[in-house]
Amino acid sequence: MRRAAEAFRALAARPALHGAAFVLLSTAILFAHLGESHLANFDDCYYAQKAKEMVRGGHWLTPHFNGVPRFDNAPLFLWLMALSFSVFGVTDWAAILFSALSGVACVWFVRRVALRLGADAFTAWTTAFVLLTTQYFLKYARHAMFDVFLTLLFLVAIDRYLAWRARGRLRDWAWIGLMAGCGVLTKSVLGLFPLGVIVLHLLLTRGPRALREPGPWLALGVCVLTFLPWYVTQAISAPDRFFAEHVRWLLWERAFVLAPEKKSLVSYFGYVVELARTYWPWLPVALAGMWLSARDALRGPGLRRD
Repeated sequence: MRRAAEAFRALAARPALHGAAFVLLSTAILFAHLGESHLANFDDCYYAQKAKEMVRGGHWLTPHFNGVPRFDNAPLFLWLMALSFSVFGVTDWAAILFSALSGVACVWFVRRVALRLGADAFTAWTTAFVLLTTQYFLKYARHAMFDVFLTLLFLVAIDRYLAWRARGRLRDWAWIGLMAGCGVLTKSVLGLFPLGVIVLHLLLTRGPRALREPGPWLALGVCVLTFLPWYVTQAISAPDRFFAEHVRWLLWERAFVLAPEKKSLVSYFGYVVELARTYWPWLPVALAGMWLSARDALRGPGLRRD
């Protein structure tokens, strides 16, 4: 017992080891029995089929499904899945691999972001533990879907933004733009979400003059340069189908036409209901934390750096 206590104190005194310990723990949890059963739902199979046709049919630039070009999904995560198929073979495990790896990285980056926000080692450890024990996170990190990878891109962008606020390096803005551009190449306009959050925070903490600084414009430029080549090539190669599937159906009809027809007013709060059902035992703690954060924010401009 004495040796165990000494080892625990030594670990607590070395915060760098906390991240490594959580990488090992999250890897053990997320990769346990990975791919032993069949892919879980239609989306998993749909994306895996597209990636398989990239490998076997050579259609890497334009995703195909059942031999037909499909423009409803941006290709980045499909490329990663196809790369996994090329290395490990076309298996369920290979289809889920990059989603599970993204889950491990998310746990690590959540802890890193907490430290950048000024949390102590225990609080940062707790944030990683909460994420790793959240049901929906565990579920989708073991699916062949885009969601957890997109979450990782968001966390990396936020981490780079906090690093910029601490050190003022312009290259951090380039990383932010790269993550946003990769997000667009993963899930279309949803990939711009971290860039929008960061710009909003800049405006709230520094005012409109922050937009005269080079950083946000560098991020925007890198973001556009990252996703624009694929969008331009697809728009040129098949303009009618690309516009019909990716712009009109994915961005407009699916979001603003079909969804409202199928939903009542109450159903728009479906995600809140799901959180209330599944986000246990952390829901009371999260609500308390939101209340404390709102209270502190209303007390004064604690976020301003200058």
